[in-house]
Amino acid sequence: MFKALSAIFVTNGIAEMVLAAIIAPLIALPLTKIRHH
Repeated sequence: MFKALSAIFVTNGIAEMVLAAIIAPLIALPLTKIRHH
């Protein structure tokens, strides 16, 4: 039971890191474009 829970937490942590790595540039690009203009 505990191993299953820890595995879920690990996969959730990896998924959050991947989502953050994908979403962060998408949010940062428009901001940098606005700042340059």
